[in-house]
Amino acid sequence: MIVAGLMIGISTATVWFFWTVTVVAWPVVVLAGIAGVALGALGLTQLASIRTKVASLFTRAYIPKLRECLIGSGYTAEGKHCPSVRRQFQGAVEKTADSMLALQKRGQSL
Repeated sequence: MIVAGLMIGISTATVWFFWTVTVVAWPVVVLAGIAGVALGALGLTQLASIRTKVASLFTRAYIPKLRECLIGSGYTAEGKHCPSVRRQFQGAVEKTADSMLALQKRGQSL
């Protein structure tokens, strides 16, 4: 809006065949500036409102699901229940510890 107002409000005029002057229509430039600033402020407030709504929706919808997938009871994917990442990691640690203890009991090096 501001750029369009400047393009409309500022022009050149030729006087005496070679003399060129710049003509500024100040009311057009000032009104375009005011309208541009007002529209910019309105856009920023709308953007902030949308950002707040999206953050709220994300917090309500995805954070609980992520928590269940990471440290909760797990998740269901393609009809199959999968344990949480914490439980998967705990199982892998226990399995590795058991295999290391079995190797040690047989006298083999780790």
